Amino acid sequence: FRQGDIGTSWYAVLSGSLDVKVSETSSYQDAVTICTLGTGTAFGESILDNTPRHATIVTREFSELLRVEQKEFRSLWEVSYTVCYILS
Repeated sequence: FRQGDIGTSWYAVLSGSLDVKVSETSSYQDAVTICTLGTGTAFGESILDNTPRHATIVTREFSELLRVEQKEFRSLWEVSYTVCYILS
């Protein structure tokens, strides 16, 4: 996905690697790689509050991702938060 887009899904990296790129302008050409995501990492949390994506994600190699749509992610988040709150 691209920086500035409104997110619709959350992702977990099952295999491969992806670059996280940020631009100070609306041009993708001047984006700078700030980190690389690998197996076991996740991204896309902006779907919780419908804010624009803070970065562009670009695959470095063949990668497999788990995609969770916003509605399902929120349901999982709320159940997890409730369980943690009750246990606290």
